[in-house]
This record gives sequence, C-alpha cells and structure tokens, in this order.
Amino acid sequence: MSVQTLIRRCSTTNDQPILRFGDAGADVEAMQQLLSESTRRFDNNNIYGLGDAFGSVLESVVQEFQRQVFLTSDGIVGPNTWKALCSDGPVNMPMIEQGSQSESVRQIQTRLAQAGYYTAVIDADFGPVTYAAVTQFQQDQGLSADGIVGPLTWNALSRV
Repeated sequence: MSVQTLIRRCSTTNDQPILRFGDAGADVEAMQQLLSESTRRFDNNNIYGLGDAFGSVLESVVQEFQRQVFLTSDGIVGPNTWKALCSDGPVNMPMIEQGSQSESVRQIQTRLAQAGYYTAVIDADFGPVTYAAVTQFQQDQGLSADGIVGPLTWNALSRV
C-alpha cells in the first residue's frame, strides 16, 4: 500500500468501508498498514505479512487496538476505528473534570489503576482521589497537570 493511498484513506475517513472478519482486499491491507505503523504495542501479535485477508489474528489486533483507544472492542473497523487508526489515538472523547460522574470516569480510573496511579474504588465518580491521580499522571507524562482529562491526557491514558 502506498503512502499516498494511506494519506488519502485518512483524509477521507467519512468514506471508509466497514471491514470485518472474512473481508479481503486493498482496504484490509490499508487498515493493516495503519495498524503496523501505529505507535502502540500489540500483545504477541505480528501483523506483518498477514496478506489482504481479515482473519482471526488481524481481528484480535483490531480488538486490542480498539480497547487501547477506548472504543467498543468488536473487531469491526467502522468510522470511529478508522479515525482512531488515522490519528493513532482516541477520538471523540469528552472533556472530564472533577465532579463528573460517568462511564468515561470509570475508564479513566481503570487506566490509572492499571498504571499504578489510582488505588481507590473504581466508582465512576471524579472526586479528589481521582483528581490527585490524574494530576500526578499528567505531571509524570509531561502534560499540564490541570486535573482535566482532555485530548492529550486521553491519548496518554490510551498508551497505558
């Protein structure tokens, strides 16, 4: 797949085909190329040399990528997965700050716990303990330690 094809693919993310297990062709190769160029690591999955077929190994890698960028891990490459592949990071994530209560806060707490920053109960409530964990994480990542989870913090959390 040429670089020009990938650039065109990413610049027209509204026109992407939906890809799933069993599909084959140039679109699958483009998606595989984007995965292989990702800065993310995939557990023991080598995505080089899989050809143009969307088989079980590639489906597993897609699901892992989706988990890493806070998408539903269904193995189907739809609009949001294409956007995340093209940006190599989370897309459409909300701004979250102290006082928020949501599933997004639960995701933040879970990732912070995985990274060793959060040891309290994962309760989807962005209180003082979550705030302290977020600001410490931001500081350690070289981000502005403002306690607000915006695009840069979401991206850093997606790499935990």
